[in-house]
Amino acid sequence: MKCRPLELFPALVVLCGLGPNLEGVCAAADNLDKVVALQQGQISSILERMDRSWKPCGTIDQIAAVCSLPQFPLKDYEYAMIYNGEEPQPVTCVVWNRGKKIHNRLPYLIYTDDPSKDMKWGGFAFYTGTDAADDDSCPKGSWRHRYWSLSANNQVVTEFSNGCVDKLEIYCRRR
Repeated sequence: MKCRPLELFPALVVLCGLGPNLEGVCAAADNLDKVVALQQGQISSILERMDRSWKPCGTIDQIAAVCSLPQFPLKDYEYAMIYNGEEPQPVTCVVWNRGKKIHNRLPYLIYTDDPSKDMKWGGFAFYTGTDAADDDSCPKGSWRHRYWSLSANNQVVTEFSNGCVDKLEIYCRRR
């Protein structure tokens, strides 16, 4: 059969960027299965990078010394945690001087049991290996939880703790 690329493979001309080079289209038509497989692989890769949904990728006790999950490096992924709700909250992991600290990036309302009396902007923090005495009392591999809030002058205020955690789930998504 004579190769008729524009009739048989119009999408191939566009996908392969062959334009008016009909010889290239005819050559590609001979290897159509390979071209289609290549295109499907590229499309899958592009769709994976476009997926911005959070996926479970580890637990807090798996965070390495550099504040990163080994299989999901920070250069490629951002992290989130679910705490006080059902929605993953983007977090930042910090290694500064001693220890590791993870905290939510965006404040949310805390102290809301009776919103007519009290509400504060704040969030959660987890830390381990710091100079704080309370994280020393946590079992090896676990992290101390503590709430934080913003004062009227936007100063960070340390609040109460819910104790130690070790299996709190970390969520990841591609940057």
